[in-house]
Amino acid sequence: MTDGAKEFTLIFRSHKFGSSIGLAAEPGFLYTDFKEKKVHRRALALGRDCGIRLETDEVVEGLSPWAVRGVILAHRYGEGKEVVLMIDDGEGDGRMEVYIGGHLKDLGPSI
Repeated sequence: MTDGAKEFTLIFRSHKFGSSIGLAAEPGFLYTDFKEKKVHRRALALGRDCGIRLETDEVVEGLSPWAVRGVILAHRYGEGKEVVLMIDDGEGDGRMEVYIGGHLKDLGPSI
């Protein structure tokens, strides 16, 4: 995936208990903070007392929450093709358009 001038390889992991999305060659998973318009990478590890501890929680610079959402939608629609995101610049109705494999998918309000 290319977001702006940076390129990211996102990995979608799925299992019987759920799914997650992460960066290739990096431990952990991604989560989006739409309020702050940031993507975080979080990695967990086993603690000394057999509990889980937070090992990493860092902002992924240059990766948009909308880009991550587009990849998730591509997976939901079963498309491995190009995903194009067009976010309203504030002049219109605050909506975002996503084209997956050349077909428009409506996400609703982007704000």
